[in-house]
Amino acid sequence: FLERWTAALNSGATFEMELRLRNSEGAYCWHLCRALPQRQSDGTVTRWTGVCTNIDAQKRSEKTLHQAAKMESIGVLAGGIAHDFNNLLTGVIGNTTLALEILGESDPTAPMLSSAVQAAQSAAHLTRQLLAYAGKGHFVSRRIQMAELIETTVALMRSSIGPGVQFHVQAAEDLPFIDADPLQVQQIAMNVIMNAAESIPQGTNGTVDITIETRHLSGHSIADENHRFAIEPGDFISLVITDSGAGMTPATLSRIFEPFFTTKFTGRGLGLAAAIGIVRSYKGAILARSEFGRGSRFEILLPASRTDQADSGKPDTAIALEKRGTVLVVDDQETVRSVAHRMLKAEGFEVLMAENGARAIEIFSARPSDISVVLLDLTMPGMSGSEVLSHLRKIDPAVRVILSSGFDKSAVLTQFAPEELAGFLQKPFTTRQIMEQIAKALQS
Repeated sequence: FLERWTAALNSGATFEMELRLRNSEGAYCWHLCRALPQRQSDGTVTRWTGVCTNIDAQKRSEKTLHQAAKMESIGVLAGGIAHDFNNLLTGVIGNTTLALEILGESDPTAPMLSSAVQAAQSAAHLTRQLLAYAGKGHFVSRRIQMAELIETTVALMRSSIGPGVQFHVQAAEDLPFIDADPLQVQQIAMNVIMNAAESIPQGTNGTVDITIETRHLSGHSIADENHRFAIEPGDFISLVITDSGAGMTPATLSRIFEPFFTTKFTGRGLGLAAAIGIVRSYKGAILARSEFGRGSRFEILLPASRTDQADSGKPDTAIALEKRGTVLVVDDQETVRSVAHRMLKAEGFEVLMAENGARAIEIFSARPSDISVVLLDLTMPGMSGSEVLSHLRKIDPAVRVILSSGFDKSAVLTQFAPEELAGFLQKPFTTRQIMEQIAKALQS
């Protein structure tokens, strides 16, 4: 500032600069400062006239829009990658599990095939993390007690953390429930707690303090420097995780929620990226503060439930398959069509296949009364799954359609009315999963 102001004084040129000025309360706010020289007839500058305009709100709005656009573009990329990988993994997991069923556990190749399935399922877990970051993760919400979930999570993690790290958990009494998927909330907590523990240098002693309480938030009470969240006023469960670790520089702190950004030698950089996607989908927030050499503080905010009873968490009983029929498989990926064909044939179904929407409509038009169920891919070139569904329902309004997608259920079903679909099949799928969906469709 001084350099530019001095240069303006020396040259007599107009001065203009954006800078932060400290106000009477000690807070720094952005200002646009402008000054014009006032001259005599001979050109001599006699005085300067200027004004400093507070543009802090404008700067924050620009940063918010930039951050939102950045997160949206990365989210679209992450979701697209996850979708394509799920299509590929459908062939890997489907064919490998079919081979295991045919060969049996006594076959000498069974352990190798089982290892391949486990590796593919780990890859599928990574795609779920990408989908979570993109805000397209699948949630099975229940009313759960956060304090109990965190106590269980910390107990599971103690054995994997070095003896130098001490955990302190403190929960307020009479905490309200939250409506969430316990596995997803546990994933968020484990990612943040693990990062906190690993920030404490090996061979030294440190602490991770965890507090759980209720916070009432107004629309303006969130101080998120990067403006990643837009939450509604109300009551929230606040999970605060503070560590005495190495802390982060401002440059590192600004990037910790980006996918594939990591400071760990073995890290993938997806833990916090998935966490932020999950929290956004629940209309919550994650606030992070850190100072290099002095530790970090993360606060996870999730909306409190309006009910005061927890769900039992018991899964629904699967519907038994009682009859067979003809299934029309519609998918533009040959790998997906072939694995679905093998699975359904092995279960005694007649299978028809279509590689695109136009071919599916042609096949269904010729045999509408013979086809029991249509397994329909959502994303196809030319004609999308939703367009194909509309044509099929014109031919037969009672057609049973199971939608299949590499995207997740929560992101997909919002595009359809409940009565339009007989089920949803998430890629990658196993024989058991496809049979469960078809059984429900046939009994609908």
